[in-house]
Amino acid sequence: MSNNNQITGGGIAQLSGLEVFASNTVYGDEVVGFGNPLFSSNIDSATDVGTEEADAPLNAVQTTFTAGFTSNIWYKYHTSGTVYTAIDAPDISGNYARFKGHKDGGTVSFAGIYQKLSGLIIGEEYFITIVVPHGTVAGTIRVKRYYEASGSVVDSGDSISFTMPYATSILTGSFIASTASDIILIDYTTETASEIAQFIYSISIKSKEEYLVPVYAEDVYGNAHKILRRNTGNPVLNT
Repeated sequence: MSNNNQITGGGIAQLSGLEVFASNTVYGDEVVGFGNPLFSSNIDSATDVGTEEADAPLNAVQTTFTAGFTSNIWYKYHTSGTVYTAIDAPDISGNYARFKGHKDGGTVSFAGIYQKLSGLIIGEEYFITIVVPHGTVAGTIRVKRYYEASGSVVDSGDSISFTMPYATSILTGSFIASTASDIILIDYTTETASEIAQFIYSISIKSKEEYLVPVYAEDVYGNAHKILRRNTGNPVLNT
């Protein structure tokens, strides 16, 4: 078919593949409970685990797993000395969740919050967004993920780290769900010798899907028309 006959005078495609598509991003429902904003969450009253184990966050999550998790509420943990510097667990301060940090005698501290999610789709990608005050103190915010396997807690191994202060006030990352109820943990540590605090305003986790939709244009009369292209038969080159 010639180029002139691929599209009728009325703008109707007579060949498949002439439509022009644009990518449309759709975010799913929020899967974190009490995350946005954090100051209205249960962090102050959350069950707190103090740990001296080498893998402090894993030990905290395993301790809560053994005792029994409630989904979609926060739990918190802090290092209590020996292997790490002792530090207070996270709490609410004003409009933020406060994570304290301190390095003493060559050992750092860790303090964090964690939550068992629910309703995740196994194999689907989820995007996490953390909002912090811009230009805050030095340290590292980590996002770690765990899941249940054979009656125990397993570290997914796909930790995300943000070196603070960050370039923007919005920290983003993603993970692939291993189970319908993965456990997400956010903690803070610092190399600073005196005690300081990192603040977090909100934490959000949502699925993200991309759809292709036809592109339309509006004429001078306000009518919408699908945009089409002609197939010239030119080869597509890989560059």
